[in-house]
This record gives sequence, C-alpha cells and structure tokens, in this order.
Amino acid sequence: VTNSEGFGRIASQAAKQVIVQKIGETEKEKLYHLFKDKEDTIVSMRVELVEKNRVVFDYNGNQIVLPKSEQNPKDKYIPGQRMYLYVRSCEIDAVTGPRVNLSRKDKELVVKLFENGTPELEDGVVEIVSIARMPGVKTKIIVASDDEDVDPAGCLIGPKGMRVRTIVDELFGEKIDILNYTTNQEEMVRRALVPGIVEKIEIDEENNIIRATVKDEEKAKVLGRGGTNINIAGDLLGYRISLTTLPPVEGATPSIETQ
Repeated sequence: VTNSEGFGRIASQAAKQVIVQKIGETEKEKLYHLFKDKEDTIVSMRVELVEKNRVVFDYNGNQIVLPKSEQNPKDKYIPGQRMYLYVRSCEIDAVTGPRVNLSRKDKELVVKLFENGTPELEDGVVEIVSIARMPGVKTKIIVASDDEDVDPAGCLIGPKGMRVRTIVDELFGEKIDILNYTTNQEEMVRRALVPGIVEKIEIDEENNIIRATVKDEEKAKVLGRGGTNINIAGDLLGYRISLTTLPPVEGATPSIETQ
C-alpha cells in the first residue's frame, strides 16, 4: 500500500465521520425545533425500537430516544405501542448542542395526564395543590377547589373511577391516591398517611417534622412496603415524618421510627 493510498483511505474515513456527525447535528436541531414549543406538555408517541438501556420513539416520522434514567420501571415498552411522554425541557448545550429531555418518571407526567382528562383542572375550577411520586409504585395528589359544591378528588377520579383508571392504565398499574385539601393540618396529615390510621399527630414547624403516633397493627399500613407510603406522604406535605408506635401491651416501651 502506497503512502498516497493510505492517506486517501484516512481522508475518506475522516470525511465519512464528518458527514455522520453533520447528519447527527442536523437531526438534533430538527428535534429541538420540533419540540421547543412543547416544553412542559405531554406528547403521544409510538415505540419504534426497544434496546437494553434505551427506548426509541417515533414522533411523526422522527426518532427520539428515551434514556434508561427517565424510564418508569413499571412500563412495558412494546414496538408499535403508543404512550405519553413528558417533555421536560428543550435546551442548547454548549458542548453537546440541541437536546430534548423526555421523561416517563417525572411527576409532571401525572399532572399533565390528569389535566388532559379533567375539564375542571383545565377550567381552573379544581387545582392540584401538591403532588409526590415514586415512579412505578405510587403517586399521591392533594387537590382543592374554591367552589364548595365541587368535590375536587371526585373530579379527578371521574364517574365510576373512569378518569383515574385511564391514567393508572397509562402508568401500568401505578397506584394513585387523590386527597381533598383541608386547612386543618392534622387532618391533612391523616389523609396523606392513608391507608394507615393515625392516633395522634404533632407538627413541629420549627424543625419541619411531623410526629405521628399509630397503633402497632396500623404501623405496616402507614409505612407501606419499604417505607414508600410514609416517604411519599412526607414529600407531599413537605415535612419529615417521625413515626411512633403505641405499645401493644400496657407498660411496654413504644418503638420509634423516623422516615
């Protein structure tokens, strides 16, 4: 092989890399302009390809990747299936260039799904006060309304539970608790810790701690599997929740668990 042939091959490979890079940059710019007006919304897309650590979606003939870090662990990605994705942001990075960030884990996905199917949210009759989510496990939502004749939770649940069931199906069985807001802080804590029943509540505003006391038989319900219920409730209320268990036998020392 002569030097000229070797240089020619290297030049050819370099040119090919430049072309591939330019095509990649053009695709990124195209996706950026396609989604930049869709930030903070949900978009229905079709699953195109499922790989080990990523899922490729098709949106009007354009391919876009959902990375493993933004996949809901409970999702089942099947080629040809349609599902909603949350467009978290569109940005231009100085190093990597244009980028569209999609998510199936963001709690705002749940908010937008409810807004799509609940006219009362769109009209402002009902508002979401707070939401906390553990993707694939459970979401808790507090809702309120200024209209005394409106049941906010009932609006999200829908006739015969149809509205919330549609969203649970979209999230592949993720549990959703919908709670009506109350100005009574202790009652709000009790609602947030359902399905467990709380005997006593102390709210320490200065240290941002809620101390909840429960009977021994209610402890597992309040905690939830692996502490999920109490942790999501804490996120929902914006407090750290300390759980104290009443002694099962008179005179015994109560156990204390902090989440």
